[in-house]
Amino acid sequence: MNVYVAMIGKSYRKHLVYRSEVWVRIAIGVVWVAIQVAVWTALIGEDEVDGISLSDMITYSIINTVMALAMMDRSLAELDQRIRSGDIAVDLIKPFHYPLTLVVDGMGRSLFSALFSVLPTLAIAILLFGFQAPASPVNVLGFVVAFVLALSISFALACLVGMLGFYFLATFHFQWALGALRTLFAGTMVPLWFYPDGLRTLANLLPFQHLAFGPAATWMGELTRAEIGRNLGLGALWAAALLGICWWMWARIVRRLVVQGG
Repeated sequence: MNVYVAMIGKSYRKHLVYRSEVWVRIAIGVVWVAIQVAVWTALIGEDEVDGISLSDMITYSIINTVMALAMMDRSLAELDQRIRSGDIAVDLIKPFHYPLTLVVDGMGRSLFSALFSVLPTLAIAILLFGFQAPASPVNVLGFVVAFVLALSISFALACLVGMLGFYFLATFHFQWALGALRTLFAGTMVPLWFYPDGLRTLANLLPFQHLAFGPAATWMGELTRAEIGRNLGLGALWAAALLGICWWMWARIVRRLVVQGG
């Protein structure tokens, strides 16, 4: 266990090297929030739509933008690259469980992003556009749990798609499909409360809403306590199921590894 804890620190220190990337990510985050604020200002203005005000949508946009900066989905690119280069063969002979190394590397990366991308982006966005305080302490606690579940689900989805590279040797089409599903069903750009009933019902059953809509709506008080509990319970089930599938797939993959390129 101490080895994996040390790996988190190593991953954190590794990303300290890429300081220019930090400034780029902060700039992109602030610009993206500004674009969404401009769009919602044009659509809502001083009015309300279904009880949702411009201030609500600004807060929603900021939360989802900074959450996206901290997600653990970049393990997909790393796993895909190591499969295509053949370096995965070296990882398999190391005395570590490779999926766990992906987890701790993602945790180190998320810690780095939280300190050097999320917090500065959040601070600048709040100064420029404003931000709503949480509805209650219960909502803060619910948001923290929802955020941890979002990290888990984002990692599991990325890991699953990355592992398909062992079978197909290229995952760009699966990455595109995952991105499309996430854009549609996570509520990242358009909250699920604006969706038609049928589409929202489907989105509520899928894991993607736990990556964006669920945490944001929890913070803002748009969900009742019963809905928060139900949402967190469903998110925990999705996280456990997806992580379990990852472990099951990995056990099968190591028996039939095909390495491309080395």
